[in-house]
Amino acid sequence: MNYILVVVSNNKNDEVNFLCEYYHSVIPVVLASPFFLLANYFLLPVVVLGLCLMTVVLCGFDDAGFAFSSITRDNFAIKSGVVNTTMCLLIKSISSPSAFFTTVDFAITFLLLAIFFYEEMWEFIVFLLSNWFMVSLVHNYVTKRWWRDSKMFRSSVHRIIWLRKKMSQPILGFKQFSLLNLRWPLVLGLPSMFSLVLETAPVPKGAKYAIMESLVKHIHDGTDLNNGSSVLVNREDLLPACRSDSLAEVILTWHVATTIMEAKYSPDKGKQSKASQYHMVATRLSKYCAYLVAFHPELLPDNQEKSERVFEAAKEELKATLKCAPYYLLCWRSRVDKVMAAPNREATAPWEDGKVVHNGTKLGNMLREEPTRDDDTQREQTWKLLADLWTELLVYLAPSGDEERVMGHESVLVQGGEFITVLWALTTHTGITRPEK
Repeated sequence: MNYILVVVSNNKNDEVNFLCEYYHSVIPVVLASPFFLLANYFLLPVVVLGLCLMTVVLCGFDDAGFAFSSITRDNFAIKSGVVNTTMCLLIKSISSPSAFFTTVDFAITFLLLAIFFYEEMWEFIVFLLSNWFMVSLVHNYVTKRWWRDSKMFRSSVHRIIWLRKKMSQPILGFKQFSLLNLRWPLVLGLPSMFSLVLETAPVPKGAKYAIMESLVKHIHDGTDLNNGSSVLVNREDLLPACRSDSLAEVILTWHVATTIMEAKYSPDKGKQSKASQYHMVATRLSKYCAYLVAFHPELLPDNQEKSERVFEAAKEELKATLKCAPYYLLCWRSRVDKVMAAPNREATAPWEDGKVVHNGTKLGNMLREEPTRDDDTQREQTWKLLADLWTELLVYLAPSGDEERVMGHESVLVQGGEFITVLWALTTHTGITRPEK
């Protein structure tokens, strides 16, 4: 199962990379061929060099010897050396305005040349190691016998494959965001800038394994995807947290509850146990789903404007609960204490529609009451419940066939892609769909 998990995860990540190169490639996919490599990076420079030499000869009135000798004889920079010329200009520029402006022109010319060669080399490397160029090489190798018989071609392919294997493979990761750690950048309306400073955590192996198990279960049993309610079959008291018609509300409610559990009942960091594994899966999936609500509502099944309204309402509710100064200044653990100390947030308080902070705090208190005694088994069961719920909820978010969601996945590819895009590709190919509301 672990081997299958790794293979499927890597294959789907590669598939998303193929898709990213298709939409946002340096070179169009139709040109990703050995012929284009030869023509653009080898033959074209030769042609340009030939034209430059022809221009030099024409400027010398067909006297090639005079033209080429004058390049070094009449050009002070080449005759004296680029380094000596640069040092001389820098010294003279202090007292001579003409030398100063010559230095500026020289620096701009050198910078433009450096940028040109850097871009050309980088484009060549990206093209040579791209997935689609590798597909073109394999296609030519399979379909053309004389390519297979060519030692040079076989050697080139083997070297490119060896180089690709030596390159570090990207680690599948996702952004982490906590509603209870929300601060001023997002309040000032700068979500895109704020997302750049968010922590990026690797997807835990336990989360990958749990997601694959959930998908296999739905394929094998034919059961419909759900927003986590199937995990709460024996917990009728927790089901109201999943009954909202807004997925954003469900996500943020459970996210607040998970954050409370993380602050109050996190397993010991140095202790490797099942509880710590479930804790990592639950907290990281919780923060990623909250990140999707805050920064990429276009990837969620809900209407984008509806999700945005839910998030804005949650911010206002959090600010009203914490008051102004604590909202901006307190750390997240102090915020958790203050939210839990707010009136009518105990486990017996009634559920309130649209109040995700209130409902999340109530839910957190209900979960917090379970492992009150020093019972590792009970604590492990609570974290397992949260891990299973977040796994089921994330799997529920992944499949989508409507045009708006597909365009959303396409738009995030240029930003490096999202973990949910990998799951979207996986569920699309396995035929897993979300039931219509």
